[in-house]
Amino acid sequence: MEREITEFLDFLTYDRDRAPNTTTRYGELLERFSVFARATLGLIAITPAEIDRHLVEQFVRNGGRQEGVVAAPSTRNVRLAALRGLFGYLVAEGRLITDPTAGLRPAKVKSRSPGYVTEPEFGRLLAAVETVTTEHYTARDIAVMTILFHCGLRVSEALSLTLAQVNFESLCFHGVTRKGRIVEDVAMNQTAAEAIRRWLVYRKTYRHAEGTSALFLSDRSLPLSVRALERNFARYVAAAGFQDRHLTPHSLRHSCATALVGHGVPLSTVSAVLAHQKIETTKIYVRLEGREKREAVALLDPQPSRPRRKSGTSNPVNGFNLTGISDGAQLESNLSRNGPSTQDSVSQFP
Repeated sequence: MEREITEFLDFLTYDRDRAPNTTTRYGELLERFSVFARATLGLIAITPAEIDRHLVEQFVRNGGRQEGVVAAPSTRNVRLAALRGLFGYLVAEGRLITDPTAGLRPAKVKSRSPGYVTEPEFGRLLAAVETVTTEHYTARDIAVMTILFHCGLRVSEALSLTLAQVNFESLCFHGVTRKGRIVEDVAMNQTAAEAIRRWLVYRKTYRHAEGTSALFLSDRSLPLSVRALERNFARYVAAAGFQDRHLTPHSLRHSCATALVGHGVPLSTVSAVLAHQKIETTKIYVRLEGREKREAVALLDPQPSRPRRKSGTSNPVNGFNLTGISDGAQLESNLSRNGPSTQDSVSQFP
């Protein structure tokens, strides 16, 4: 079945133009399914025609692992989607008569609004970075977090940025490949630009940094991975006192949308910033708190004696203290005088 899987993945890549992450994930799941099916049936090799509904249900339920352990609904749905895609493709190509996934329905997933932080809370998160790690990692992780919050990039988009894509003069990232393989320039603000400048000073102290084009590096001067960022971010969340909330690096993108809406930015513009192909997606991401809803409808109450807000006033965007890191020029001076930061002294952060 390996040949059919390879051809299906090629079909997704070249005919359907699916995102690389989707193709990679499907490939991993289908390979695991093939191993599981061969082991279950006691065969060295297996063909798609030998797969039945029972095998599919078993794999979707527990991933071919310990019996009795049922995966979360979202995990089961991803497994089913990969298998349904493969067998649907083979049926459409006339290479399989019966689809073993036919009639299987996705599990119901409880809708949960992604966690988000307010602007003051984001400031607390940045301050927490400094209390958990050293200067060597502070500038890097604050720059990543600031880009996510201020520019609305997805985590994968931010971590795939290169040095050549950063343009401080025009305040944008050039040619960012976004979801759906859309390539566009992404705007940055002065806060994000300053955070990147500070990180670039420290980036020079990473071993072999000049040999890679990636903007954000690990200690081995490889592109910083999503898993490493998630691990570090969990520490910052706990240090900021938010450990009881469902917060991930992706929450900062949702926080960006929420903050923009709070500042009166039209939903269509927020959708463009987030690179949503449908504005309905933006409506799902952005939710108003009950207090904000009550205040909104309260504006319609007939209260002629209530003082009106002075014309021209607005709520200023909160500035963020990026944990007191010195400016670029001062950092250059300090680093040249004191030598690069030691990397071997802190090994718990990738």
